[in-house]
Amino acid sequence: MARKISNEIKVLRAKKYKGTQFVDLEINGVKVYGCRLIDSKNGKFIGFPSYKGSDGKYYSHAYIELSDEEVEQIENDIKDIE
Repeated sequence: MARKISNEIKVLRAKKYKGTQFVDLEINGVKVYGCRLIDSKNGKFIGFPSYKGSDGKYYSHAYIELSDEEVEQIENDIKDIE
């Protein structure tokens, strides 16, 4: 049975470019560069780096499930950096 593990998250760098908020994160000791803070109709979430496959679909290089509270923490940390 899988259990939920709380994530230790650090914002390493944040930069806004053409209206998109890019952020580099360290999650449980693993650095993930090129994430995006996305505000959608279903709420905010972190978009992880991806590539476009030959079938035209996008595939994430890495993915970590984050709770709404963790996304909010990242957003607040970004505001502290700016």
